[in-house]
Amino acid sequence: MSDYLHPDLRLLAALAEVLEVSARELSKRAQQHYHARTRKKRGGTLRPGYDTPLWQALAAAVRPHLAKRGTRALLARELGVHVSRVTEYFVKGTAMPDAERALILMLWLARRRDTKPSPAPRPTQSP
Repeated sequence: MSDYLHPDLRLLAALAEVLEVSARELSKRAQQHYHARTRKKRGGTLRPGYDTPLWQALAAAVRPHLAKRGTRALLARELGVHVSRVTEYFVKGTAMPDAERALILMLWLARRRDTKPSPAPRPTQSP
């Protein structure tokens, strides 16, 4: 067999070779960009998820205490954050508090566990 190629096929082969080289280069760049974007920086901000099992356990322990009306607002006041931030911490699960607030939260939870809930006051009937 001979190495003869029709001139139009040579042009298409050259074009395919150029496309292959550029596709490989673009693929390398995309992989580098993806790796740089997903790589954790040392000391970077943690996000709640599988990488934060201790936070997940603490949040799960706090959630039952937030069922009563107004407790989220009281907790937000104690932590010094807006109520919507407490919702992000415990309902949506999209944020975590900083270390100081996490410690305050642990103390809050310890106080809630040590004290028994007081019975609800009975409404007085007026004559």
